Amino acid sequence: EGARQAPGYPLLSAVIQAGCRAAIRISEKI
Repeated sequence: EGARQAPGYPLLSAVIQAGCRAAIRISEKI
């Protein structure tokens, strides 16, 4: 609880989204 209110949550979520997009691009190349 309260994880979304944590100071680093927006940054963490952005990193996760960027990682997912990168994984999709890599999988498309393969």
